[in-house]
Amino acid sequence: MPKIGNTKEILADSLCNLAETKPVNDITVLDIVSNCGLTAPTFYNHFRNKYDLIVWYYTRLWSSVLDKTGKEGYVWRDAVHDGLRM
Repeated sequence: MPKIGNTKEILADSLCNLAETKPVNDITVLDIVSNCGLTAPTFYNHFRNKYDLIVWYYTRLWSSVLDKTGKEGYVWRDAVHDGLRM
């Protein structure tokens, strides 16, 4: 069984993979867990719904971008630019 942090990442990766071929509105929790080999109860141990997963994913992405600001000449403008390219 994956570690908790890894479980969230696995679910996010699954959603992203599915979103390449299917509109997010059409993706279900069952689609997400079936795609990555986890179960619906596991999903609901971590997230309320797929939108909660999406918020977690984008918050994590933006946090990693913003953490770079002020380090080694990485400025706010660069952070915003990198964030928008995601």
